[in-house]
Amino acid sequence: FGTQELGNAIITGKVIGSKIFTQKDVEKIQTSGWSYFFKFIPAIMIYDQQGNFKGFSNGMPTRDRFYNPDNTPNMAGWGRVMGGNISSLFTYDWISNELKDYPLVYWCERLPAGKYNVVVTHPNYPPVMKQITLTSGVNNLDINLDDARIVGSSISGVVKSTDGVPLEGAIVTIRNRNANIEKQINTDVNGEFSVQGVPAGIYRIDVSRNEYALGGAKISVGKDPVSTTIFLNKAGASISGRVYYQRFPSKTLSGATIVAYDETESGNNPSKYLPVYKTVTNDNGEYYLSGLIPGHSYRVYFLEDTFRIAGIDRRFGLVWKYITPAAGENSGFDFDVTPAPLRLNISSRRILENNRISYQFQISCPNKIINPANPNLPASPYIRYSPVGSPDAPFDETKATELLAEPGPNNTYSVTFQPAGDDEYYKLRILATDGVNNYYEDVLFGPKIEARAKKDVVNEMAIEGTVEIDATGADTTKIGLDPGSITPVGQQDIVQEGETIPIGGFLTSLPNFNLSRTQTSKSIAMQKLNSSIVASDVYEINLSSAQLNRSVTLTLNYDRSKVGEDEINQLKIGRYNPATDKWEIVQGVVTPDPLSGTVSVDVDSIGGTSSMPAPKAKFDGKKFVINKAAATSQSGIYAAFTQDPATAKAYTGSEFVVYNFPNPFNLKTKSVTMNDVNSGPNQTIKGTMIKYCLPSDKGGELKMYIYNLAGELVKTLDLGNKNGGYYYYTEWDGTNDNNEDCASGVYFLIAKVDGKKLNAKPLKMAIIK
Repeated sequence: FGTQELGNAIITGKVIGSKIFTQKDVEKIQTSGWSYFFKFIPAIMIYDQQGNFKGFSNGMPTRDRFYNPDNTPNMAGWGRVMGGNISSLFTYDWISNELKDYPLVYWCERLPAGKYNVVVTHPNYPPVMKQITLTSGVNNLDINLDDARIVGSSISGVVKSTDGVPLEGAIVTIRNRNANIEKQINTDVNGEFSVQGVPAGIYRIDVSRNEYALGGAKISVGKDPVSTTIFLNKAGASISGRVYYQRFPSKTLSGATIVAYDETESGNNPSKYLPVYKTVTNDNGEYYLSGLIPGHSYRVYFLEDTFRIAGIDRRFGLVWKYITPAAGENSGFDFDVTPAPLRLNISSRRILENNRISYQFQISCPNKIINPANPNLPASPYIRYSPVGSPDAPFDETKATELLAEPGPNNTYSVTFQPAGDDEYYKLRILATDGVNNYYEDVLFGPKIEARAKKDVVNEMAIEGTVEIDATGADTTKIGLDPGSITPVGQQDIVQEGETIPIGGFLTSLPNFNLSRTQTSKSIAMQKLNSSIVASDVYEINLSSAQLNRSVTLTLNYDRSKVGEDEINQLKIGRYNPATDKWEIVQGVVTPDPLSGTVSVDVDSIGGTSSMPAPKAKFDGKKFVINKAAATSQSGIYAAFTQDPATAKAYTGSEFVVYNFPNPFNLKTKSVTMNDVNSGPNQTIKGTMIKYCLPSDKGGELKMYIYNLAGELVKTLDLGNKNGGYYYYTEWDGTNDNNEDCASGVYFLIAKVDGKKLNAKPLKMAIIK
């Protein structure tokens, strides 16, 4: 497989795994034939350090396992099943022994020399990622799918009623929206479910069963199996109604999406995952939602959407109702919808072209933009830019330059240009109309702002969604919203039962998120940090016209070139505290995703600090309302790190020093206290903490090799690129390269930077169980 940029490096190796074909897989292949067989062929994909796809191969048998030297079929190998009766010749015993003795191999050539990520996917395993530096000629990299170091594992659990009875036949849907994974299974007679081979990431589990309310869970998956218990409440209520866009004469909307979530459950358990009820109106505009809990308060939404009416596209805005159903059927909860306000979602990024900086803006509009002079013709937003003296300076009409936006599909537009001057700051002014509403917005950009995105939060208030910084996908940083995450400004404190409340009309404002990747924040917040522990760009996030009800998921794009294989699971997300001028690690379960090159964590607030987060909306016992004692906007600056920035302290010595503590050590959880750190000295570890002092002239790619008394290499710690002149800490959890606990005994550590030995005398460590 070749690419436009060709080289003379080749990568090849074996693909090994005991579960490439399971007993159940073989039985299905015997009945379904070769079409099902090909699902289990490993796929190998090659990416460069920027995440660009560079090559592909499959794990396949070697030719000699198909044919003998005289080209006759090798009946001891794969020749026995070529063209034969697969139902009788393709057996589990045969394929298990064949792959054990003759593993599958892959081959990818014509790659330029350099550093790459190799990703292997197979339905019975989580995706595998390995890093390799290719040189000219043949490079060998064997992939053992059974290697427990692979980030990713399994999800299992049990579904029970609230009185503890296991529920058979519940439908369990497991979703990872970052990896675009969705799996659906049913619980067995014991109420249990299990899914194998899931990659690392954050998963939502939705559970439904007749006569019960929806249930679910939100979990983080790393390298260890995850198990959860989900309890379902007994249901006994339903609601119904119609969706009207005109009352006299009566006209209804078919195909409209209605969703609901349990506000009572959300308020009483704000940290618990909140599943969503969803239905679509029929031809008469009628909807019906069942499986509700009598006496609980529900927010029921009509989702903003576009409908074709009498040959004309008409878009209706998001509205909601507050409903507390009684036991049994509850009817008459109708929606009266109105046209959606005009709004634009905007993202921008900085591009280096021909040694000059250019800027690309991506604009999307749910409404159709028109030309007032000729409404029947397609139109684009009217766009101009002008230089400004500072970020707060207004758009300058006297210096404005007009730009032509290129239309795309589904009311999207893009414009790419190079400013005529070399000013620090510019503002882009965007004007548009849909014939009813006028819209304008000024967007700040310039050399100090690398990327920016602004998105109004509309349907995302009711169903899960994301706000992404880069519409092109080059930077996968995003904010993930679960249902019921925010309360918008203007939310009435007293809402009548069944009253229709519009979002973005005269009663409420449209909440919005702004994300930016900015050098301005970087120069302020990063100037005192050791750059080798910084694993990402710096991102500034703003939430306006709303307050949070529950946590949101922050996902940052990390720099693969800065993160070693053994540092992926040590990634952290930090938030800058301007009051102390320090970075603070965000507390919570941090989930790295090596396939997408991201790291995620749930945050309870965008602004504030770890010890004093920004206040949330208030729950009054029935519903969330704006907390009038708190601000309705908040902002924060975030970045990813391979080490807690508080532990990065300068080292002025000229000798490399390394030691570990405790020593000897057991493999039980313990607390340790670190010296030579600026703050945050206490850490919880499993094995031992390794401290090393790296002289200023010894920076580079650092690896630590751990050997047993027999001289066998048991563990390699790939610590990535490290700057000299700092103290560093890293944990060894006492496992070998197969993630198995090492035996009691003596071990020796040798450190190397760029392949050159650092410590003349190996560090002696001892495990005592």
